[in-house]
Amino acid sequence: GWQRGVLTYCTPRSAWSEGSRNQAYQGACRHLDETGFLRWHQAGIDLYKARQQRDGVKRDIDKAEAQLKKAEKDDERKTLRERIRALDQDHARLRRLVETLELAGRAVDRL
Repeated sequence: GWQRGVLTYCTPRSAWSEGSRNQAYQGACRHLDETGFLRWHQAGIDLYKARQQRDGVKRDIDKAEAQLKKAEKDDERKTLRERIRALDQDHARLRRLVETLELAGRAVDRL
């Protein structure tokens, strides 16, 4: 049973899926293609981290926009608008990165 389970688990699809949920690798594939498994697992972790960063930047944008609504001074509004612009650029970059990593994850199905 364990041997069949390991063969099912030690696949690129499983590695990517586990990594994209930030699940730790416990060494189950060490007697199989562990290098390949770890490569896909790391790709999944990279996706997880990019999603976390993207979501964090979105929260920062929302906070800055709320502050902008409450801002009373022109210089404060200007600073907040500049911050929001920079955050928007970062958010767009992270969205593209997440999309690229998700495409790579879909490619694992063709292996």
